[in-house]
Amino acid sequence: FSILAPSVLIDTNPEDLTPTNLFEANVSTFESGTFHEWRVYGTNTATNTNNELLITYVDNGSGAYTGFTSSHGLTENLVIGESYVLNMDAKKSGSSNIKIQLYDGSESYYYETLTDTTETYSIGFIATTAASGWVRIINLTTGDVITIDNLTLYKLHED
Repeated sequence: FSILAPSVLIDTNPEDLTPTNLFEANVSTFESGTFHEWRVYGTNTATNTNNELLITYVDNGSGAYTGFTSSHGLTENLVIGESYVLNMDAKKSGSSNIKIQLYDGSESYYYETLTDTTETYSIGFIATTAASGWVRIINLTTGDVITIDNLTLYKLHED
């Protein structure tokens, strides 16, 4: 499959992905109530419900974010110049323009609008920093709740 990434098209197939998810297991699936690696903006809330992360809008449209670093639940920091694929299951309830935003260390990119049913979103990117990249959910308004589960981050193999 091909992944449209920030200013580059990454052609890959599942065999090109490293077999290990770089998110720690309990961070990836939100088991044991773990979600502390996600930081909310303003007084928005992040809760664990049935081993899924729920982000609820209170007063900030940027929702919440998690960084691509070992301090945010990765087993290692990113490697500058390496290609990665971020996957997450997500859905929204509420407004219609809620998006995933990814920051690769130098530029921000806006991904697809979330739907009302759980879908898997895959975003390819090339790391331009070892410890400053992140992903967040944006454009939240009154009544919005976002559900996230099954986070994975895989590094593509070098040829």
